[in-house]
Amino acid sequence: MTEDTDAVDPEDPRPSGHFGRFRSNTWHYIPDDLARSISLGPATDGEPGDDWVLTYTPERRDPDDREKVLVRVTPRALHELYIETKNLSP
Repeated sequence: MTEDTDAVDPEDPRPSGHFGRFRSNTWHYIPDDLARSISLGPATDGEPGDDWVLTYTPERRDPDDREKVLVRVTPRALHELYIETKNLSP
């Protein structure tokens, strides 16, 4: 990817184009230096069929106010995420 394709307006992160389905949703921007706070991994000891957890620590004006956000990802949701992203290029 080039810098031009990576450019995101932090004040208006909604991409232009074919995202009409999500038009009424709020879009968020994750700056590169905070991207390292995103992780996806097993919620337990990684047994087949276990849920996974997506975590992210959003930026706050005061670093002491930062609170990790955890999203439960069921096996079905993980499969759907895989289907939607498997052919994406880095």
